[in-house]
Amino acid sequence: KPIVVDTKPQHFAYFRYATLLTPNYKEAKEFTKLEDLEKMGKKIQERLHCNVLITKDMTGMILFYYDSITYFSAKAKNISNTAGAGDAVVAAVALSLASKSSFKDAAEIANNLAAIVVEKPPMAKVTRRELTRRLLIEKR
Repeated sequence: KPIVVDTKPQHFAYFRYATLLTPNYKEAKEFTKLEDLEKMGKKIQERLHCNVLITKDMTGMILFYYDSITYFSAKAKNISNTAGAGDAVVAAVALSLASKSSFKDAAEIANNLAAIVVEKPPMAKVTRRELTRRLLIEKR
């Protein structure tokens, strides 16, 4: 079963060998003391022996999956609010991996879900139909 972790930098070490760690840029920077995104992800991978998905505000995210690095650009068009975007990413990735999606597909789903979340007012729900539509539009 996949273990997806979203925790504060002071607790990262507790989750060595997790399936995926999902820090945001600020948390990754705090843990690694580095500025460069690629160096951050690689250092976390080396120290914790896990895959890493770093989210970076409204610029997107970067997936470190074993030896590969994949960038995902932000999909949001009209940002209304950023509350809950990180939680949406973790939930989408965890559910996708539990459903046997690849890491890249899981990150792509999470990236699109986060875009929908930030385009809505706080506490608004996202429907499966909205996410499916967004994913189908992105495939074109």
